[in-house]
Amino acid sequence: MITLRIDEIHINGGLHRNRRRFQPILDLIAETDPSILAIEYDPPRFERFVDNVLVDRTHCEPTDVFLAIFASKALDIPLALIDTGHTEAAVAAEARYRREISPERIDPAGRLREADSLATVHRDLRRLETRAPDAYRALVHDRDRTMAGHLRALQQRDERVVAIVGENHTVGLRSYLMPPSTLADAHVERPPIREPPRGPFEPWAARHLSYHPAMPNVTETV
Repeated sequence: MITLRIDEIHINGGLHRNRRRFQPILDLIAETDPSILAIEYDPPRFERFVDNVLVDRTHCEPTDVFLAIFASKALDIPLALIDTGHTEAAVAAEARYRREISPERIDPAGRLREADSLATVHRDLRRLETRAPDAYRALVHDRDRTMAGHLRALQQRDERVVAIVGENHTVGLRSYLMPPSTLADAHVERPPIREPPRGPFEPWAARHLSYHPAMPNVTETV
């Protein structure tokens, strides 16, 4: 897991399905008291989440993004959707990224171990860029620039932001947002904003939120 702070932008990056991140994510939200939560989602994926999980009551697997959505609901703060569309090229590129991961990051069961530093992520991304430049652009480069532009726009509006992203975006976001920034003004654009969704909490999310001393006690579950 990687955490970064760039002025009032607080970034937590890691593997989306790593439940060990959930407590640090809630700690970060409690410590920083954000005015908005930024998630690695675009509007179509967010609307599918609302329709499937909150309307049709389809169970969702625990992820960092889903936890952030439920946290926004519990705290009644808006969500910024900072990602671009999740294209087929990006999905294929993610599979290629996993093939280029350093062998020591794969555990005996074949699962990916989370990176513990920016240097580790940087090393694996450079390998992907060298061996599969198209995959690198689809998965990382273009999306990092878009997400950084959205975060910079929030920063310019004096928002206090907690951003939840995958580990492979931490290097690019730091590069774009830390001075001296290479982010062109043309890429600074206010992201789509959504109010906290209505509907019940997933039981797993309610447990994590309720166990945290700084979070509201959540009782309304699916």
